[in-house]
Amino acid sequence: MLSLSRQICSPQDHQHRLLFVMNQLTKKSILFFKETVKKLLHLLPWIIILFFTLQYIRIGVINEIMLRNGLDLGTYTQILYNIDNGKIPPFNTLKNQVAWGDHAHFIMLPLAPIFAIWQDPRILIIIQVLFVTSAGWALYKIAQDKLKNYFFSFSLLISYLLFFGIQYALDFDFHANVLTSAILAWSFFAFHFRKYPLFWFTVMMGLITREDAALFYVMFGIYIILFKSGLVKKFLVFAYSYSKSRVFASEAKQSPIISNPQKIRRLRNLFSPISIQAIILVIISLIYFFIVTYILMPKWTPGGGALTYFDAAGSQKGLLSLVIWFISHPIGLIKEIFATDVNRNTIRQLFQSFGFAPLFSPISYLLLAPNFVARFLSEEYQRHLMSFHYNASLASILAYSAILGTSNIKRFFVRILPKRGVGTIVISLIAIALLIGTYFSSWKDRDLPLHKLEQPEFTEAKYQPVLSAGALTIVKQMIPKNKSVSAASGLVPQLSVRQYIYNFPDPLPKQTQWVILSAEFNTWPLHKGEMLEYIEKYKEDPAYETVWQDYGIFAFKKKNGKPL
Repeated sequence: MLSLSRQICSPQDHQHRLLFVMNQLTKKSILFFKETVKKLLHLLPWIIILFFTLQYIRIGVINEIMLRNGLDLGTYTQILYNIDNGKIPPFNTLKNQVAWGDHAHFIMLPLAPIFAIWQDPRILIIIQVLFVTSAGWALYKIAQDKLKNYFFSFSLLISYLLFFGIQYALDFDFHANVLTSAILAWSFFAFHFRKYPLFWFTVMMGLITREDAALFYVMFGIYIILFKSGLVKKFLVFAYSYSKSRVFASEAKQSPIISNPQKIRRLRNLFSPISIQAIILVIISLIYFFIVTYILMPKWTPGGGALTYFDAAGSQKGLLSLVIWFISHPIGLIKEIFATDVNRNTIRQLFQSFGFAPLFSPISYLLLAPNFVARFLSEEYQRHLMSFHYNASLASILAYSAILGTSNIKRFFVRILPKRGVGTIVISLIAIALLIGTYFSSWKDRDLPLHKLEQPEFTEAKYQPVLSAGALTIVKQMIPKNKSVSAASGLVPQLSVRQYIYNFPDPLPKQTQWVILSAEFNTWPLHKGEMLEYIEKYKEDPAYETVWQDYGIFAFKKKNGKPL
């Protein structure tokens, strides 16, 4: 009977068991929910990146269908074609010079094998988009590791991918400086996570995007030396202790207390591995910049000039004159940068697009300085505007500066308000500021490129010049790649997979073997009326036969004569 009574559970025992089971189920449910949320949070940045990647590729492809691209896409396409055909350095007939004399974008060499697989301008558009959007993941990871706030990290990622500079760059052609910004993001990532082999690989790739990319790396090295390596603090301590020892020694009329071996040992202790790498980065970047800009590029430039886009020192383009001008006119330099309403508006929009958070980190001032000098002191007006690709160079710098600036603001408020949750509140408020700034700078304006995807006139096939694009494809197939072509600027990219391509009316008075014209698309530098006059002239020219004239596309083939 006793054993039987033990087997019979009281109501209280049943309640305890039920509570135990419910507690276990609750714990497992919470754990499952946390793991699911964690997996979703890991996937969400890639979902966001994939979404923007598809949208930007969509814009690029539609632009290509609508024949809205320009000479720059044709320039880079011809460069890759010439490299794939062993013509190094590549000559660019559109600018009538070696391409690397205009900009030292040696990055085209590693891109050439990809182009060889699919020799089409669209591959450049896709490569550019993939470079830019994938760099968003590097910036997201830095933000999450630095600030531990998902709301901020996702806000930063969205601000970066919506940045107006990226929109305008990915909406029009291909440009090497856009790749510079993307590779810089991976350099910041590698430095932040101490992945030094990756860091030096990205530095090498970043340097070869353009000659002026080296200046970003010079300034990044200086930033590491001043604010990350502890070198300045160690040097001041060393200098103070050494000077103090000399004072004591002179008062006692003895030799200095610190011996030579001690000096050497202390000097060695000044330099940490980070500071040594930063110094090497500065030296390598400076040497690269000087060699490329002042030795190599002048050899490939018709006038033998260097830094032709630098107008700060008037007609003086020499290195010494530039350095002297900058040092002797620091106030004038700053005033000149902020001299016009256009300059001030562009600079304000750049910082506003990231909630003004970059202003609170010294890295933004250092890395933006060379770009601001080159752009806002230039006589080329388009460099000062928002609506060109020049701002894309700064996307990753502004995003990284926003992360570090937010960290500095958080540290400040945590010190003055040492209460639990203050840091989280501060970071979340800055994330809101990021989104607000992004809205006003990179979304509110309905003329921004991404808004084109909302317009039926851009996205629907019935509004697109499908027949003209198809006609151009047929004409392109008629022309052997070894034949010279002069084309209206709107048609140049689609015809640039060849050794000789010219923007009409170039190379007049010389004559190419083929002339492809249209007054329906971009006719720069001619007006549409002038283009129509040229079309009529070629129709009547006995030296050419008209092989195609339909859907706004006119193709003329030279009857006889030697190629250019």
